[in-house]
Amino acid sequence: MINEGQNLSRETLAEIFEARSEIKELREQFILGMEICFSILATNTALMSSSDLEENLPVLMEAYREKLEAGGLITDEVLVDELCKCYKTGSQLFLAHIYAYFPVEELRHNEALPVIISDFLTRCSAQKLNQQANIFNALSKKNPGSEPLKVKSLMLQEQVIYQIGE
Repeated sequence: MINEGQNLSRETLAEIFEARSEIKELREQFILGMEICFSILATNTALMSSSDLEENLPVLMEAYREKLEAGGLITDEVLVDELCKCYKTGSQLFLAHIYAYFPVEELRHNEALPVIISDFLTRCSAQKLNQQANIFNALSKKNPGSEPLKVKSLMLQEQVIYQIGE
């Protein structure tokens, strides 16, 4: 727009700066995750040639989970905690917010909120990527102060874009 001599509104500039800071945040999380992976591989060089690297790496990364979560990595545990905090008044509001994008009838409605949310996350991960992005985008919009939901939504949107480019 600037190259074409068009004026930018304050809202457009704010959106540009917000997108830039979100990209920077995701990049920092990626770098932290890679540093930890490299550290694990450096101390466990046998893993490099191991055929079960994919299975072993998550187990080895468990020791670094707190550091990763503090750096903004979004795990299922972080999402359960965050969603429980957002929907502490009850599961009905949570179910209403995901109803348009997720088959809520598959969830166990009579359980405690953390159990419902854990069940939701397990079943949600089996959904198509675009569907997951829609779900977390809706949850993020319904809970605008939630940084973990915002980051999860952005990560899924990025994955959808990358998948389309393949």
